[in-house]
Amino acid sequence: MATLKEIRKKIKTTKSIQKTTKAMQMIAAARFQKSQHQTISSRPYGFKIRHLLSDMLTKTSAVPLIHPFLVGGTSIREGILVITSEKGLCGAYNTNIMKTAFEYMKSKNITDLEIFVIGKKGRDYCKRNGLVIKHEYFDIFKTFSSVKAELIADEIIKSFSQDKLKKFSIMYAEYKSIFYQPVVIKQLLPIVPPMRDETRFSFDYIYEPSRKIIVDKLFNRYLKSEVFKILTEAYTSEVASRRNSMENANKNSTEIISELSLVMNKLRQQQITTELTEIVGASE
Repeated sequence: MATLKEIRKKIKTTKSIQKTTKAMQMIAAARFQKSQHQTISSRPYGFKIRHLLSDMLTKTSAVPLIHPFLVGGTSIREGILVITSEKGLCGAYNTNIMKTAFEYMKSKNITDLEIFVIGKKGRDYCKRNGLVIKHEYFDIFKTFSSVKAELIADEIIKSFSQDKLKKFSIMYAEYKSIFYQPVVIKQLLPIVPPMRDETRFSFDYIYEPSRKIIVDKLFNRYLKSEVFKILTEAYTSEVASRRNSMENANKNSTEIISELSLVMNKLRQQQITTELTEIVGASE
């Protein structure tokens, strides 16, 4: 059995760790509030641009649109972007993503995959398993902006077009709620035309200067807005997971301190009882 001194030391160490986890929880909670607001705010724009895209691609009066972003390339190769975090201490966030990524890659021929990775955790996992990374990005969310999202989108578009990829997908944790962030695989390219809502009023369009120029710009804007939305969703999921992880750590440390304090008090009581017994025995 541990001595009184050892138990006091454990309590002191646990309290010290608890201070750190409480601070981390507060930081994660503040970041979560900011990121959640950004995620929710970005959804209406994506919703509107998808509806516009749906109208333009499904107009029966228009000439069928042929565009390289609507069909896969001639190659059998595929591209995938895996979004992870830079650091740990965020529960099963990275584990779930990399487990899904590994299962996905196992179902494919690894040599036929172009792997893009965001975050050091994903990079480290790929290197441990001998996977070749084409592009890796670090500290994306440190000072996140739409400019960074557009740069990543440009590299995805370039890779899809130049390497004639069959398709390009993004794997990330989608934010549903603070307690639920499922890992999803979203196909970015070729673009899958959104289903048109037949009950919604639609417009007939006049294109100036030309349909091709307008569609090219719309496709680029759509892809960049999708990448931005996905990145904000992924980061919100990360900080939500970290906040939950630190909250659980605080609860566990409180329980440990309570249990250790109980053991310490019992030991002190036993020690006092033993000393009193010795004193009484000596006086007799």
